[in-house]
Amino acid sequence: MLEAAIENNVAPMRISFVAAVRTIIAYAPAMGLRPLSQLPMIYHAMLKEIASHIVPERQGRLEPRRLAHDPKHYPRLRITRAQWRDQYAA
Repeated sequence: MLEAAIENNVAPMRISFVAAVRTIIAYAPAMGLRPLSQLPMIYHAMLKEIASHIVPERQGRLEPRRLAHDPKHYPRLRITRAQWRDQYAA
């Protein structure tokens, strides 16, 4: 995506990630079947297609890479609830 953005003078954060993945999946068969000499042409066409999928600028949509909630104070339940009841409910 960064290479597509640089080559086509587009802001990298404005390129749609989902559309980029779909474009790569769509171009993969063509890149596998064509001769090696045609790969650079197909690759640049793919980058142009990736850069063409621009998402609108959305204010306040930058999300932090942090946990939203504090971890729980209880240990994780690693068995089924029925097994836990059989072991601990007396």
